[in-house]
Amino acid sequence: TEEIKQLREETGLSIMQCQKALEQAGTLNLTGSDLMAKAIELLKEKGAEIAKKKGDRHSNFPLHAIDVLLASH
Repeated sequence: TEEIKQLREETGLSIMQCQKALEQAGTLNLTGSDLMAKAIELLKEKGAEIAKKKGDRHSNFPLHAIDVLLASH
């Protein structure tokens, strides 16, 4: 739909992500600019959740290996 296209142009996200956000916002009986604003808000929240999950990951590279690499230079 036009809403998906517009949301995709504004956010640069995939069609599926935009469609899901619009569907979620639509369950709140929003229309027009309210619908778009809520969809963008939902996408931002989802993006923040993903970023937090990625930030919580730990590297498999041992810290002592970094110390050795730094000391050798």
